[in-house]
Amino acid sequence: MMSHPGEVDDLMNSARRLAGTNLSLLRDYPKEISDARKQLWPKFKDARSKHGPRNVQMLFPAALRVNGRIVEDLFPEWYPILKGSRVSNTNERIHNSVASSVEMLRQTVHYTAQQLPRPAQKSPPTHTNKPPRKLADETSRQ
Repeated sequence: MMSHPGEVDDLMNSARRLAGTNLSLLRDYPKEISDARKQLWPKFKDARSKHGPRNVQMLFPAALRVNGRIVEDLFPEWYPILKGSRVSNTNERIHNSVASSVEMLRQTVHYTAQQLPRPAQKSPPTHTNKPPRKLADETSRQ
């Protein structure tokens, strides 16, 4: 797994070295991003034919940049929602996730303990629930 976007870009740029081989390299996007990029693809091809391939870029997650200006962005709130790199605050996110899981477990245990039935009251001793020693003593007396 590549953790830094620059590393992914470098790898994807070197993928053209695989031309003429039986190997290929493709990015793996979530379905929502893949569908949005498919929607932009015809516009990307038109812009490339009008402005030249060096002046048109498809940006992540699904944006079209022509001559250095973004002309269409299907996820305009992407980066504010993402709040930076997904790998930069991993320890904090793991800590928060574990803390919330522990709190959910505590609430579940507390709820379950409240729902458990109370133990039944002990019934007065009868012949059937006397210890075996007493039964043996009674049979020897008879």
